Amino acid sequence: MRSEYEPIRLSATHRLCLPWLKRTYRILHVTDVHVSTAYPDEPEFFRKEAELRGGVYFPPEGGYSAATRFPLFFRKARELDADCVLLTGDIIDFASRSNLDILSETLADAPVRPVYCLGNHDWSSMYDYHAPGQRALIAERFTGIVNRNAGTTAAGTPALPPSPHYRLEDLGEFLIFAFDNTEDRVAPEVTEAAEDVLTGTKPVLLACHIPFISPTLVEPTFDYWKHVLLIGEGGIAPDAATRYFMELMYAPSSPVFAVAAGHIHFDHEDKLSDNIIQFTTAEGHRGDCGLIELSPGTPYNQVSSGKEQK
Repeated sequence: MRSEYEPIRLSATHRLCLPWLKRTYRILHVTDVHVSTAYPDEPEFFRKEAELRGGVYFPPEGGYSAATRFPLFFRKARELDADCVLLTGDIIDFASRSNLDILSETLADAPVRPVYCLGNHDWSSMYDYHAPGQRALIAERFTGIVNRNAGTTAAGTPALPPSPHYRLEDLGEFLIFAFDNTEDRVAPEVTEAAEDVLTGTKPVLLACHIPFISPTLVEPTFDYWKHVLLIGEGGIAPDAATRYFMELMYAPSSPVFAVAAGHIHFDHEDKLSDNIIQFTTAEGHRGDCGLIELSPGTPYNQVSSGKEQK
């Protein structure tokens, strides 16, 4: 059990050198926090879900619940002088008013810029998981949250309308395109925006919840989950929209250099192609997070476990 004096720790640091960078960027990667709360006046199924998910599946550790731990990731990011906090879904475990308020208020008050995309749990509930009625509420519930604290974009960067299904963030020398693939596919609403971003020339870091399949990720994912919860042939077969997105992502002229994802609850790093690295990060409900460090230099990547952090 984690000490109460260590509510947040780096479980991995991913270092990637890129020759076109002029300075070092630090991105704190947080995923799968699974905040599980409900107000006393909310529907009974939300209150039951909060009791079960917050008390059994994702219980407090070291005196910290997921709800009390979540804002501390931003304090950690400030200590690390991070450029942003990348939140790749399942930050909340279901869409109760209480969870939505915690998510919205934490992002609004964040001392470090948040970049958030949906996970498969954020917008739904275990009692009507991914039901059409829940999906219909995504725009109302999440458009403002996904775009909370958005930065300005430079001239030449695609001008995308606000959406709950994607977020484009301009960090100066590269873009972060955070997008919704929470139904085991790239959301149809993402395709048009992806065309603008993935056919451009400015380098792109992709962020999503469900990872793409890669050579060394299949076995540990199956060992952990007894399913290959990864998008791509040999895992979750892509539909037409997802296949098109992947064609853009893997094209020889693609500006994508890395993907950050969550969902599988453990740290991993692997190449998706000769030009694209994928990082996954351990579950945030235990206080784990990853540091993605992008530096100028000869192309090189290195991952180290949190146990090696000084």
